[in-house]
Amino acid sequence: MKKGINLLVVTLITILVICPIYVKINQILIPKHFDDAFPVSATTAGFYQLEQNSIDVLFLGSSHGATFFSPQVLNEDFGISSYSLCTEMQNMVISYYWLKEALRTQKPKVVILDSMMAFDFMSEEVLNSNEGVTRKAIDYMKWSPVKLELICDLYRLDAKTYPLEELLIPAFRYHDTWKSISEQDFLSTDTLLEDYDARGYVLTEGGEEKNEYYPFEKGYDNTTPMRPLMKEYLEKIVTLCREKGIGLVTVQVPTVLDDPTKYPVSTAFARDNGIVNVDFNQKLIYETVGYDFQKDNVDNSHGNVDGAKKVTDFMGQVLSLQFGLSN
Repeated sequence: MKKGINLLVVTLITILVICPIYVKINQILIPKHFDDAFPVSATTAGFYQLEQNSIDVLFLGSSHGATFFSPQVLNEDFGISSYSLCTEMQNMVISYYWLKEALRTQKPKVVILDSMMAFDFMSEEVLNSNEGVTRKAIDYMKWSPVKLELICDLYRLDAKTYPLEELLIPAFRYHDTWKSISEQDFLSTDTLLEDYDARGYVLTEGGEEKNEYYPFEKGYDNTTPMRPLMKEYLEKIVTLCREKGIGLVTVQVPTVLDDPTKYPVSTAFARDNGIVNVDFNQKLIYETVGYDFQKDNVDNSHGNVDGAKKVTDFMGQVLSLQFGLSN
């Protein structure tokens, strides 16, 4: 009996000693993307600085959504509080789990989802986006039952790319970081976020010459289907929003790069699932908002600050008129 108690005490002491070391090593080795041109780490880590139940709208999706959805504009022009959890190439699996994680501390009335990644983007990748951007999106998600469920799902879906030991102990994945470690790697997350107030929006200015715009309003002989796995998790998002009484809006942002045969599929999916869909590539909408694809896009598929203003203001009207959100 005494031997068993001694073993238990030793085990507990070992855990208490090892856990802080484990946390610190992971904190040092996980890559920092707080002041990049696309500050993914600041977007995800900054979410936890929000006051509990303080937002009415949550944005999810890819970098397209990050450059087009501006929480500042939505707040200034409509008095609606929001946060953007859009990250680079955010596939529908990650969007689903970030929604689940957000619901642990927030009660949004509406979720606005950039649906680009529901379609084929990286054919060779099981999750439709590469490992690097997926890890960026989840590195600063806090440990919780949601993150453990996500880890198990990533391992189940693509164990070769996402080994369980590397998901549970990121230091195994990032051990080479020691070669380029800097002072920034020893700073706390709070310190790294001291000057961050973008609420997930990525501001871009100016723009390069774009592809010639082609009209989306005509009919098409063929359509491009969603990737089956992405559609499965998009349906999970629809179900979760319905269960929680949350409005859901899928959005196709202005682009001159994307395949137009995807858009009828997005419209049909929204209709079949009883959700709102806004396609800024339809003539009626882009003319209504005065969108100029050559001036308001920073490149072929991302918005500059002027484009974000126009898109966000239109979404503010949708939120006000269809969901009753107001100042």
